[in-house]
Amino acid sequence: TVAKTAAPVKRSSEALLPHNVKLLTFQAVSTDEVLIRLEHVFAIDEDATLSQPASVNVTALVNEMGFTTLGATELTLTGNQAKKSQHYLPWSTADKKEKATELNEKAAAKVLEENEGVITLDPMEIRTAIVKVARN
Repeated sequence: TVAKTAAPVKRSSEALLPHNVKLLTFQAVSTDEVLIRLEHVFAIDEDATLSQPASVNVTALVNEMGFTTLGATELTLTGNQAKKSQHYLPWSTADKKEKATELNEKAAAKVLEENEGVITLDPMEIRTAIVKVARN
């Protein structure tokens, strides 16, 4: 006998992702945490509209997938450290004028708003978050 496979169900969670953002990773890392990684798939000036920054509410996205979210924290790309605790090392080069403190300030200003759960992605950017979920 041949097993029948169900047709894919189009979930409303797709409506929460802008057309220029791809859900790269959705992985349970424990019984109450989900790792989510989002990617902006367009480059600067590749498209007049789709190359613009895009915002995604990660807590709403995870809620729409059937989970009850308790909060979200942005992580570094590798997922091993909270983004807000990341610090750039001072590095001097002949052509680079930005200092480590300026880079740290820019990075801190861009971290996911933990109460709001919104991540804004610039073109070709990948951002990672861990979402705390309640067990149903």
